[in-house]
Amino acid sequence: MKNFAFVIHFFLLFNFITNADYIFEDFTTNPEPWGSAKWNIEISQDGLSASNPYLLVDSIGSPPKRGVILRTNDSLWTGNYISKGITGIAFDVRNMSDQDSLRLRVAIGESQNPMSGTWFVSSSFINIEPSSNWTSVFLPINENELSKASSAMSNGSPGSLNFNQVMSNVYALRIISQGANGNAICEDHYGNVFFDNIQLIPEPNSISMIILSLLILVMIKNQKSVVT
Repeated sequence: MKNFAFVIHFFLLFNFITNADYIFEDFTTNPEPWGSAKWNIEISQDGLSASNPYLLVDSIGSPPKRGVILRTNDSLWTGNYISKGITGIAFDVRNMSDQDSLRLRVAIGESQNPMSGTWFVSSSFINIEPSSNWTSVFLPINENELSKASSAMSNGSPGSLNFNQVMSNVYALRIISQGANGNAICEDHYGNVFFDNIQLIPEPNSISMIILSLLILVMIKNQKSVVT
């Protein structure tokens, strides 16, 4: 019985860890996979706390730091969003620019960038005013909230895949500032922007399973205490 309880204990703990960790980034170690070789980790009094690291996006309105864009094709952040139960992306953000607002959207695609392939991008944006304090943002990822993006190529047309086809095989994920609809590239932005605590949000059923796993672990530990 003890061995059986240990196996269940280990399995549930493993299930909790794998489901809880793979979709979160707080920049305590390095900027990847969100740094894109452009942005670096910073620690200052402007963070969520004095010693809390964040990702500094120091956009200058021209290449190679034209605008606010975080992108990744890391396997932990991409893949089959349907089987992973992904419903959105959440993060903390602070706009330090004294002139440009942020118009935040999320974009997913089945290619490296919107120059080719099929991409879907938020149909509406979350506006963050210049010189803002830290703000928590949630951007939904579902068929009602995203629309197909036009190709970034001149006179390009949208890709041929439908939403579920892209959702089942996401190659790249982006957070961008863009005021124009149907556009999965960033607009020009001048000024620093801070990001922290980026997290892909699973559907409630996935969260419930994690909570249930924890509750069963507690029950097993309590039962063990009673027996001994």
